[in-house]
Amino acid sequence: MKRIFIFLSIFLIFVSGCQSKPSSSNNSSSTAVNNVIIADHTVVDKYDTIPQYWIDQVKKMFVNIPGESHSSGYRIGCDLLELLDNRFQVNRTESGAPEAYTEAHLRISRAVRN
Repeated sequence: MKRIFIFLSIFLIFVSGCQSKPSSSNNSSSTAVNNVIIADHTVVDKYDTIPQYWIDQVKKMFVNIPGESHSSGYRIGCDLLELLDNRFQVNRTESGAPEAYTEAHLRISRAVRN
């Protein structure tokens, strides 16, 4: 449950301040402040209300969290969430080159590149 909370927190940080769809007329910085999403322990059971648009936006991203123990929590949490709900597709890369750009799933890695 802790790992799912970590993933949801990361996910909600990505979409914080977002509406269900972007608005071309919404350019003021004060509006962004008013639309902030606070992700604490109370949001775990609300993940099913995340608009599909924002799930699709996250699937375009590459997340790299180098390391071992703390980093594994994020990666395992993503896998667990995918098992619970297949809308949250993820592909983990443990080493080597990152996966090429895709819109099919979130790409998450712990690989350290020089």
